[in-house]
Amino acid sequence: MVSERTYGEIPGYPPGSTFKNRDELAESGVHRPNQAGICGGKDGGESIVVSGGYVDDEDYGTELVCTGQGGNDPATKRQIADQELTRGNLGPARSQIDGNPVRVIRGANGDPKYSPSLACDTTVFSGLSTTGLTLARTATKSGDTAS
Repeated sequence: MVSERTYGEIPGYPPGSTFKNRDELAESGVHRPNQAGICGGKDGGESIVVSGGYVDDEDYGTELVCTGQGGNDPATKRQIADQELTRGNLGPARSQIDGNPVRVIRGANGDPKYSPSLACDTTVFSGLSTTGLTLARTATKSGDTAS
């Protein structure tokens, strides 16, 4: 059974909050899964973690181009299969349609311009995405451009 989704900020954890590890992050409720990068499902997505797990992700600070969940080669971390709007991938797309904010958390292995230092080994709650910005390209087909 899926627990009820919480969109937006979690009381007591404003943007800029730091966490020592994924366990602490999960306990806070800012991003509940200990391993998955997307917290969500067919009813919506409440948070994503950007931590360098997918080399095809692009982080521009205020905009993220996320490859989503699955379809990558574990050895190269590159996408080798098209994404499907199922499981976790469906969550951010549903939130975009419904206008629900998605919490963005950056781990130390993400783009060094926007992520915490590897020396700190923390994760940082960077803030909320705005509708159609952070996850605007989640559901584009290969070769398509999102507007």
